[in-house]
Amino acid sequence: ACLLPAGCGAGGRRSKELRPEQAVARMAEVEAAAPGRSALATFYDLAELWSTANLPPETRVALDERLEETLALALPGLIGASADEETLGDLFDLDLPRRLRARLAVERARVLLAQGERKDAWRQIRELDQLYRVHEERAAAGALVAEAGLSMARDDGHYFWMFRYRDAAVELLEDLVLHYPAEPRCVEAYMELASILAEQHEWTRAIERLEELVVYFPDAPEVREAELRIPQLRLDQVGEAEKDRGGLVRAHGEIGQWKQRHAEELARNAALAERVRALEQRAVRMVVDSDLSIAAYYRRIEQETGQRLHAERALAVAEANQDTGRAARARALLPKQPATDGKAQPGGQAQTDAPSPAGK
Repeated sequence: ACLLPAGCGAGGRRSKELRPEQAVARMAEVEAAAPGRSALATFYDLAELWSTANLPPETRVALDERLEETLALALPGLIGASADEETLGDLFDLDLPRRLRARLAVERARVLLAQGERKDAWRQIRELDQLYRVHEERAAAGALVAEAGLSMARDDGHYFWMFRYRDAAVELLEDLVLHYPAEPRCVEAYMELASILAEQHEWTRAIERLEELVVYFPDAPEVREAELRIPQLRLDQVGEAEKDRGGLVRAHGEIGQWKQRHAEELARNAALAERVRALEQRAVRMVVDSDLSIAAYYRRIEQETGQRLHAERALAVAEANQDTGRAARARALLPKQPATDGKAQPGGQAQTDAPSPAGK
């Protein structure tokens, strides 16, 4: 039997240099030698033959079957307690049938994940996905990406003494929700993504991820929380109230809609009701403070029309929500002379798109 080193064909030639009939003969040699060799060594020899051009169809079918059988024998020695991710990586790099490369990639990712190399495990899956848009291990690959990403997202530790694993999880979780939308843990991934992005003050992206969760997984139990977090993040995003009154009004409207959808639960859950009430009051305060700030600015630059409009709008909202302190500040900002441009309404109140009273 020919016992040439893996990677060589008959006479020491690479298999790609073999003619079809030579490859057939070489395969017979490998099969004859197999009982006395390790499954891994046999697999390497068989793998080298796979790249031979113009193999007879029946030979290629037989080679395909033998590759799968031999890999099944070799794998137990490369995973588990005797894990050898380097050899698995070498095998993945060989020219093999797609399903075998996919299996090798997934097995290597599992080994890396078990060794704590979460990002390397994800990189192996990404390499597989870039090589094949569709492959036989999609479900297993998605589960591994989910495990690696969520593990990092919930890890309070640091690497290189300063970088958080939690921050590094964003790349993995973004990949998961984009490329593996059918993975059951995508809902968890969306929630973790929104939390991490909010911590990074990536408000817009955080809101987008929660909106995607609501659209793609409308029946998930987490949707209730996601819908409540969205206006909360809008309030956080505005920061200084005068920057985006429209965003504040939108957030308040979303809170009101949420209350309508979950009225029964609010009646049963006092803690939740208090949380929502506090969030709604915060939105109202920020709307009023926005108008107060803008009215004060118009007073400084002596633009009475704008000053009156925003002061009256702030007064209307503050009075509707029984905020006597802000109402007093709004009255103090009203110009001394009555409006003559038709913007003021009878009784000194302006038309407003302001929020209705908090808690109503």
